Amino acid sequence: MNLAELLQNPDLLKEQLANLGDEERQQATALLQSAVQDAEIEAKKKKEEAHKELVKKELDATVERIELSGVTFAELVNEATAQRLYSNKGVTKASRPIRTGERSNAITRPQYRIVIDEEEFIWTGKGRSPKVFAEAKEHGQLDQYRMTEEEVEAYMFAHPEKYGL
Repeated sequence: MNLAELLQNPDLLKEQLANLGDEERQQATALLQSAVQDAEIEAKKKKEEAHKELVKKELDATVERIELSGVTFAELVNEATAQRLYSNKGVTKASRPIRTGERSNAITRPQYRIVIDEEEFIWTGKGRSPKVFAEAKEHGQLDQYRMTEEEVEAYMFAHPEKYGL
């Protein structure tokens, strides 16, 4: 007689347990407890897998709806980034979520851009100036390398990892 048959028939299980000695009964109890724990673990795994599958199906359905609407991934990212950048207007300091992360100071926007031999140099205008900007400053040419507001925003959107976007 195997364990599955005993578990299906409680009366038979009681009868078999009554016929066992103390040590055998303790071993059988430990075996049953182990089987119950294994079954609980298996049920938990199945529940988690079902939940993951449900989330995946919901995500796939959302992606499909987005694709059917004609919105491209780039448009979606740009919209989400823009909302994140400008959503704090009118929000009080107390109602803002607490930011946790490495950066404790404010993000400094880039101000100057020079391209020399296909190598791009960006400077915020604060702190020690890189050599290329120091040379431009010495020759009075720094203002010609100042970025417009549109160029600054485009650069920040192109490099979201630098600006916390």
